[in-house]
Amino acid sequence: MFIVNGETYIKYSGGIVSMIFRLGIILFGIIWLTNTNILTDDKPDVSALYKKNCSMCHKADGKGLSMMKTPDFTNKKWQNKHSDEQLIKAISKGSGTGQIKMPAFGEGSKKNFSAEQIKALVAMIRNFAK
Repeated sequence: MFIVNGETYIKYSGGIVSMIFRLGIILFGIIWLTNTNILTDDKPDVSALYKKNCSMCHKADGKGLSMMKTPDFTNKKWQNKHSDEQLIKAISKGSGTGQIKMPAFGEGSKKNFSAEQIKALVAMIRNFAK
């Protein structure tokens, strides 16, 4: 303890407690930044999105199920016949006629995929034919 201009101060020398406290603050900051996506890549995990929502009809390899008449994304002819805009519309609004229809996944649907997620899915679909 020391006094300066009539004010009493307690001298704090730091030590191990101070170091642990500082490390805790730094660790908390890193965890917070990571969980708020400030330090992480903001791109959607398209593989997980496809696996969870698309692979049951379009299969993990993109070849589709013939009995459901889902397209074969590995087929270059099919790829060339469909623009990115058509794929975005099909994913966003749904597609198909008859008893088996692809549901909508875009904003306002039950799944409510963002435009960024849908564009990432289109890019993944394009990669099946490479």
